[in-house]
Amino acid sequence: MSYKATLGSHHDLRAATRLILGMAAIIFVTEGLIMVLLANVDFSNYPLIEAAIDAGSLTAIAAPLSYFILLKPFILRTAAAEAALSSALETSRAREKELTAALADAELQKRVLDQHCSYTKTDTRGRIIYTNDQFIRMSGYSREEIIGRTHGIVNSGTHPKAFWANMIETLKRDGVWQGEVCNRKKDGSLYWVQATNVAEKNAEGKLTGYFSVRSDITPTKLREEELGKAQTELRRAIEIAEAASRAKSGFLSTMSHEMRTPLNGVLGALQLLDQEGLTERQKDLVERAKESSEALLVHINDVLDFSKLEADKLDLDPQAFDLVALLNSVSHIVEPQTQKAGNTIRLILDEGLPKRLSGDAIRLKQVLLNLVSNAAKFTRKGEISVSVARIGGDDARPLLEFAVRDTGIGIPEERLNDLFREFSMVDSSYTRRTGGTGLGLAISKRLIEMMGGEIGVSSQAGVGSRFWFRLSLPCANGEDHETSEVETTSAEPVGRFAILLVDDNRTNRFVTSQLLLSAGHSVVLASSGKEAVDLADRSKYDAIFMDISMPDMDGLEATRMIRSLSRYNADTPIVALTAHAVVGDRERFLARGMNGYLAKPVRLRDIARTLAQIEVGRATPQGTAQVLKSETASPVSVG
Repeated sequence: MSYKATLGSHHDLRAATRLILGMAAIIFVTEGLIMVLLANVDFSNYPLIEAAIDAGSLTAIAAPLSYFILLKPFILRTAAAEAALSSALETSRAREKELTAALADAELQKRVLDQHCSYTKTDTRGRIIYTNDQFIRMSGYSREEIIGRTHGIVNSGTHPKAFWANMIETLKRDGVWQGEVCNRKKDGSLYWVQATNVAEKNAEGKLTGYFSVRSDITPTKLREEELGKAQTELRRAIEIAEAASRAKSGFLSTMSHEMRTPLNGVLGALQLLDQEGLTERQKDLVERAKESSEALLVHINDVLDFSKLEADKLDLDPQAFDLVALLNSVSHIVEPQTQKAGNTIRLILDEGLPKRLSGDAIRLKQVLLNLVSNAAKFTRKGEISVSVARIGGDDARPLLEFAVRDTGIGIPEERLNDLFREFSMVDSSYTRRTGGTGLGLAISKRLIEMMGGEIGVSSQAGVGSRFWFRLSLPCANGEDHETSEVETTSAEPVGRFAILLVDDNRTNRFVTSQLLLSAGHSVVLASSGKEAVDLADRSKYDAIFMDISMPDMDGLEATRMIRSLSRYNADTPIVALTAHAVVGDRERFLARGMNGYLAKPVRLRDIARTLAQIEVGRATPQGTAQVLKSETASPVSVG
């Protein structure tokens, strides 16, 4: 019986009780009235009336007694039960509302899940017993084609057997497996899903089936594949660029070696010839040959300097230097060039400028030579001035402006922005009257920026040009004993040296040995690395000048063997005398056990400076096995 039917029956019982009590009361009242009305009547003569009166009296008495004895307790219990039942009904209604809301929420969640994920339920054998619509849409199969089948229906064959074995093992061990799976649609196309598989068990822990939820990650995987392809292409491009860079470095190294080797013979022979008793005409011819050789060396150095700057391998070497000496050196070097064009050169220095500064004087000199040389190229019978002025900073670190002004042909305004670009020349026509590689100003700009400064130009066609650069250079105190190359343009060794000269090129052996002999040194010649090792094992030498590129045994291997095997020369200073002068050559040779580096073509003053440093090292307690400073690895270039 339902709650409502039960409550209805209790209401009927109470109504019947009230009806009985009402009827009993009516009977009682009616009987009383009859008794009053028939008080003088003898009912013994009327037995039916008397029986009726007796029955009414009995009913009137029994009805209340029945109510109080039987019905009232029952009614009270029924009322309590009714109240409890009513409360339970209210609770049931509240729970029914909660259940209805929960079912609605679950339905909403299901709809949301269906829009984004596919899920399937399988039995213990992996056969699909339920799937949602999203799995149907993702796979392309109908529900009828899927139910009763395993997930093998969408297996793409992409994953190896070990992949599936790991999935099953993980489900058995942990109950959950997560990972990415590549599936195949009915039409044959592939799609990727992020899957979570769960092993379902009952209360007793017995496996009842599997539940799987998957989200489509195909767009993400496609982007990853595209990114992977892009990264692969980028790596390939980098490898190609690095290979090209290595090829360029190798080419520059080879070209440097091949050009410097014969140039060393030319310049060396010219230096020796200049020491002979020549006629004025012969001296003029030698001087012209030297100028041409030096000009060729300048162009080679421009290319090598630019290569170093491109590779960020050109290092600055700050030292104390004399500012006036540096400017005088620049003036002396360019004076023949300026006089040939009928120009005068002036040096203008502000009063109060510090005498000694700290910086890379070699590179500073290189920039000034580039600017003055360019001014001389484009000026005829005019004036070139080199000025230095203090424009800021403090006494400890003044900000200086170096300026080179000329009265030459000037530069068109539209060409000013191109001046400091690589391989850019103002006059690039076939009728050009000046030489150069178009790298001088580009190199100067990079050098000044490396020093923390800036460079610029102002010009007017037909009037002249003014090139300037600004640098903040610290003052050098009086106790700084380091001296730049600008201050020591020549250096002579204290005594005679016994030198082992190693070079496979006959001309270079002859020229270099003659230069050494002319300076008063004794020389032993070796034409190969193996011969050098043999000679080093027989006699003691004060210095070894070692060529690098030689057949059978190169200079690096010969150096290693002398260091490890020689009885007499394990600690002898070994100087690389080589035509290899590209990025990293000097550092590589020093790292392989050499003490110094001289780049061909070598000049007598460079040899003298190197031997002077060896003499200083020989007088120290540490001996002579030290790294010698040399600036000829990066010769000054004039563009």
